[in-house]
Amino acid sequence: MSIKVNILDPMVNCPASSIYHHHMVGSYDNSTTVEEFAKRCGILTDEIEHVDVDTLEKLEKQGVDCQPKASTIRIIQIRDDNKKCNHLMFKGCFQQVLDVEFYNVKALYRRAQAYMETYDYELTELDIKKALEADPQIKEVNSIHKTLKQLEAQSNKRDTKLYTNMFAQMANDYSIQTKRLKIEKVEKNEKDGVMGMELEKGKWVDIEGCKLLSWEWWPWSDYMPHITRQQL
Repeated sequence: MSIKVNILDPMVNCPASSIYHHHMVGSYDNSTTVEEFAKRCGILTDEIEHVDVDTLEKLEKQGVDCQPKASTIRIIQIRDDNKKCNHLMFKGCFQQVLDVEFYNVKALYRRAQAYMETYDYELTELDIKKALEADPQIKEVNSIHKTLKQLEAQSNKRDTKLYTNMFAQMANDYSIQTKRLKIEKVEKNEKDGVMGMELEKGKWVDIEGCKLLSWEWWPWSDYMPHITRQQL
């Protein structure tokens, strides 16, 4: 089954714009834009960290099928906001220590943990490398480094599966469309052939020989006319 997917993104040439059915340029935070975009969708889904829950609640009251539900997203956002707030406080404390002791292993280790909890894997990697440069044998840092590699592998695996499924669906849709076009082309050629035969049938009179000649043009016979002579 071919499913048309529309996207809303503030970037004019965002990566997804070339593969989806319709790309609407606009801000996630603009309620009017989101409402206008929702008119194009049978089901409206979103990225939790970008969505305006108040707008989703308004759309749900209008009958729009939002997945996940606005109430679910609100709970997740509150939880994530609290979590990020706590980790920002920890990062600030560790930064004060690192401003004085650049290679304080304990501060680097704790800040790496905080970065990992907020999915800042690149920053996590940097702090782990600094800590291992200071003490390559420290057990806790090596352990969190192993955990980081596992999380990165899982993230890459999810991304690979997502894009594999997406492109497989696109390839299937393209194959179906190609077959449909081929069938339409064959049907058109057959129709044109019949019309051509009907238009190219004719007759003329050979006055000099006093004979009536009828002829038919057969497209599949090397374009040579089939001529029949009849006595007047």
